[in-house]
Amino acid sequence: MPKQIRVLIVPVDGQPRLDAIDATPEAMRDAIGGGWLESTSGYRVDKGEWYAYCDEEAKLKELPVNRVATLLAVKAGWLHEEWLRGPVVFFGSNDDGDEIDVPEWVVEILGPFVVR
Repeated sequence: MPKQIRVLIVPVDGQPRLDAIDATPEAMRDAIGGGWLESTSGYRVDKGEWYAYCDEEAKLKELPVNRVATLLAVKAGWLHEEWLRGPVVFFGSNDDGDEIDVPEWVVEILGPFVVR
C-alpha cells in the first residue's frame, strides 16, 4: 500500500487546499489534472527546500497562468523567470529523495487562504 503524504494543491481557479494523497506518480498526475509530471523546486536558507509538480506540457497545451502558485513559489525561493501554468502540487522530499509532506512554512506563506 502506498504511503500517503500531505500536499498543497494550488488550482488555477479556486482556493489552494491541503490534501492527503498517495506518494505515487499516478496520484501526483491526478493532482495536477493529468499530463506528464514536471518537477521544480526552491530553497530558502532560513527554511529549507520544497518541491512541486506541474504539467510538463502546460505551455504547449496553453494552460492558464497560475498566479497564486507562481507567487508562492517565488516567495519560497523559486528563482525562475517564468509563470507556472495549470494546477500545481507542492510537497517535500527527504534525504533519500522520497516525496514527503509539504513543509508547513510553505503552507504558511498563503496562510488563511489555504483550505485545511
